[in-house]
Amino acid sequence: MSYVKINGIEYLNVIDDPVWNSKRQILSEQRLNIPGVQTIGRTMSETNIAPLSPHVHKDCNEIVYVVSGSQQYSIKGENYVVHGNQLFIAPPSIPHSSGDKPHGRYDIYMIKLYSEYKSGFLGMSETYGKLLHSAIFSVKDLIISPAENLKHKFDKMFYHLSQNDLLDNLQGKIILQELLLDICMSIKEENKAVSPTVSSAINYIATNITEEISLEYLAMYSGLSLSRFKQRFRDEMGISPREYVNVKKVEKAKELLASGKNITDTAFELSFSSSNYFSVVFKKVTGMSPKEYLKNKLKE
Repeated sequence: MSYVKINGIEYLNVIDDPVWNSKRQILSEQRLNIPGVQTIGRTMSETNIAPLSPHVHKDCNEIVYVVSGSQQYSIKGENYVVHGNQLFIAPPSIPHSSGDKPHGRYDIYMIKLYSEYKSGFLGMSETYGKLLHSAIFSVKDLIISPAENLKHKFDKMFYHLSQNDLLDNLQGKIILQELLLDICMSIKEENKAVSPTVSSAINYIATNITEEISLEYLAMYSGLSLSRFKQRFRDEMGISPREYVNVKKVEKAKELLASGKNITDTAFELSFSSSNYFSVVFKKVTGMSPKEYLKNKLKE
C-alpha cells in the first residue's frame, strides 16, 4: 500500500490488484496493455458494505458507471448520490469517500485513466488520442446522466477485454474509445450550443457525405473566409472541419462495409481519390485498417 500527502494529511493511494471472482473482476494495466489506462474493473455486492474511507487515485481519474443500485460519494464536503445508468468521475489525486453511509447493493464498472497523456492513448493516432484525452480530463461535471443506456456497451467492452485473444481485445479497445467519446459528446451537447453558421456546415456535410467536400465551398456556404471558418469550426467543435468530414465519412464507411460493400466500392462511393487513401484516413480515425475492421466485425 502507498500513501499520498495532501494538505498535510496522508491518504491511501488505491491501485486495484488484479483479481477475478464472482463479486470482483479487475483487469490490471499489465493485462490490458492499453496506453493511458491503469485498470478497468467490475464489482458487485448484494448486501450493504462498510463506508469507503477517504482515499485518492494518484494521477488518475476514476470513471464509475453504476449498472444498478446506487452509490454515494463525498468530495470536498459535498455528497453525491449516483443511480443506475449514471456516471461519477472522481478527479485525479482528489480525496473522496462514501461519507458516513454504507455502500448499498450495487453493480458497477470502473475505469481509471492516467491524467498525463501517454503516446498512443487507447491505441489511437496522436491527433485523436490527444483530442479525446484532453476532452475527458476537461470534464468538470462529477455526475453524468447519459441520454442512452450504456450497460450494453460496458458489458461488451469488458467481455472483449477480458478474453485471451488479440482480436477480442481490439474490439474491447474500440468500444472503450466509443464509450469515452459518448461521455464527452453527451456533455458537449448539453453544455455547448453550436452557432447557426457552424450548424449549417454540419448539416451540409451530413447531407452530402458521399460527395467530395471542399473546405473552400464549406466556408463560402457558411458566409465566411476560409481561415475564419476553420477557426470558428475548431473553436465550436473542438476539431478541424477536415477532421470532422473524415470522421463522418468513416462513420458512413462502417455502415457500407457492414452492409457487404467491399473496400474499393466503399472508397469510391464516398468520393475518396483511391482505396489506398481511404485506408489511410480510415486507419487514422479508427486506429485500424478497413480490412482489420471487417475481420473484427465477422468475429462479433
